[in-house]
Amino acid sequence: MLLPEQGAVKSFKLYHAWLYAVAFLFVAVAGFGVWGMSSIQTVHRLSQDLQQAQQALIATRQAKEIEVARLQSDVDLEKDKMSVYAKAIGQLEARLMRLDSLGKHLVEVSSLDKDEFDFDSMPAIGGPLVSMQADDKRVNQRMDSVTDQLSELNMQLGALDLILEDDRENKEALPKAWPSEGGWLSSHFGVRADPFTGEPARHMGIDIANRKNAPVLAASRGAVSFASKMEGFGYLVELDHGFGYQTRYAHLAKANVSVGDVLEQGQKLGEVGSTGRSTGPHLHYEVLHYGVQIDPERYLPKT
Repeated sequence: MLLPEQGAVKSFKLYHAWLYAVAFLFVAVAGFGVWGMSSIQTVHRLSQDLQQAQQALIATRQAKEIEVARLQSDVDLEKDKMSVYAKAIGQLEARLMRLDSLGKHLVEVSSLDKDEFDFDSMPAIGGPLVSMQADDKRVNQRMDSVTDQLSELNMQLGALDLILEDDRENKEALPKAWPSEGGWLSSHFGVRADPFTGEPARHMGIDIANRKNAPVLAASRGAVSFASKMEGFGYLVELDHGFGYQTRYAHLAKANVSVGDVLEQGQKLGEVGSTGRSTGPHLHYEVLHYGVQIDPERYLPKT
């Protein structure tokens, strides 16, 4: 039997050792590669998970911020609403106070029945401002109450205004201005001696002696209801002042107006003359109330 040489055996062993080493290195490198790939995938997955978590956190934070902003807006809106309510109530109460004072003043100056227009019986107005924490129901109830009071007061003042307007127009209808430019009272209202016969006779007006052609003036605002000649009076103008009042201006030299004309107080309607049954230039002036002659001196200005 032949034995291999010692050198050949050593070479074979060395070759196998290198072969094992290379195989081990290959396996190690392959394993490291697999581990590396797995680690990269794990890191990538973790990175994606972290990104998603961050996005979810941002979305949640944004949603919370939106919710907080909405709640703050609601709070601000309620504060604004309460402020508007408080201001409106304050204005209504101030208006009520002004109307109340005005009503009392009108009752005083007009001498009306104070029991009919009793402004003192109204409930007190004022008090603290509405709290910001007051609810809508309470505020609305208070505003309704104030509005009702205001409506009631407006109705009272409306009726009072109509009465005062009627009273004002009635006073404006009074023939209270001197009916000519100059002149003096030469004959009074009532029984006197007739200037032609000397017999007692009723004088249904007054006579104002004046120069011929002196302006004759409207005693108050009125409409011309007659402007022509009348037996015994010569040229005569009659004015209707409303509220039953009429005035007559007689013995005129001429009339400067026509039926239907509206004259203001003090406006010229004719000129002093001596037409009709007259002894000389003068104005015969009458005042009638609902067709009945009354003493004009009751309304003439005191001299």
